[in-house]
Amino acid sequence: MGPKKQKTVLLGIIGFSISALALSLFSIYTITAFLLFVASAGLYAKIEIDSLRKKGLIHFLPKGLKSTLTQRSIFDVICDVWFFPKIAIYIKAMVAPFIYKIDP
Repeated sequence: MGPKKQKTVLLGIIGFSISALALSLFSIYTITAFLLFVASAGLYAKIEIDSLRKKGLIHFLPKGLKSTLTQRSIFDVICDVWFFPKIAIYIKAMVAPFIYKIDP
């Protein structure tokens, strides 16, 4: 018996033991209701993901952010967010030794 066949047999035994345990702990109605819930939740998630793929992520963004992302490059947005607020800190650090007396 090859390793792939052994793995299939082992997974079958594990599945059978889990189902036997579930049937001994819960009634068939509880297990059926749980399986229907999981199946319907999975189907709903698949429908929502397909809708999201069809419309695209930008459809769900606010109008201002949508226009910013479509009219400007990502590099410009990153520079606005990261570079300009931090440049004041860098300038202060470079100019401070010339303005203030710093003791070693």
